[in-house]
Amino acid sequence: MKTIVAISYFHRKIGPLVFYSYPKNSLDKDLSVKIANIMDQQFNEGFFTHSFENMKSMNYYFEIHSDWARGNKEMLMISTVFDQQILPEIEEKISILCLEFSERLQSNEEIYTAFYINDLNYHENEKEIILKNETLLKALLNNLYWTIIEDTREKTEEEKIAILMNDQHIFETNFGSLSFEIKPFLNSERTLYFFESAII
Repeated sequence: MKTIVAISYFHRKIGPLVFYSYPKNSLDKDLSVKIANIMDQQFNEGFFTHSFENMKSMNYYFEIHSDWARGNKEMLMISTVFDQQILPEIEEKISILCLEFSERLQSNEEIYTAFYINDLNYHENEKEIILKNETLLKALLNNLYWTIIEDTREKTEEEKIAILMNDQHIFETNFGSLSFEIKPFLNSERTLYFFESAII
């Protein structure tokens, strides 16, 4: 499954633009324009989906404070693009990750400066802070991408068992909590696992 993460912003002269996407060079010009134009269809902060051709995008529109933008707000949108349909539970996970991403940006009072990296009007003494926050923003987006990849990839049987083991409430019964020991059972085709349980 192909996955792309992008962040778009509203340029004060040009309009919506994709500022950065990851992996690099995975977003062609046509798709970049389509994603940016989605911003014109959203006016309230929140999560929404959009489909075009064989791609589906999950988007979160939000705003951050800005000392340089008109109205002192930068309008932003984080998008996750897939080349196939996504299960509802995965969509819910991505919406939570996007919300957390937006809150991280909103809590940084200087992150807005990153979006002015290509602005020729900034002063030389502002260059350092712009470069620093551009680097930070890209690192945050890269991290979001890998988190989404981890959450959406098909888990191995061992990982699924480990996830179940971590959800202790699943094993709570009227008789108390159950402890489990995972033991491998080998045959000629594959490794199977079974539980040994004991009431504690």
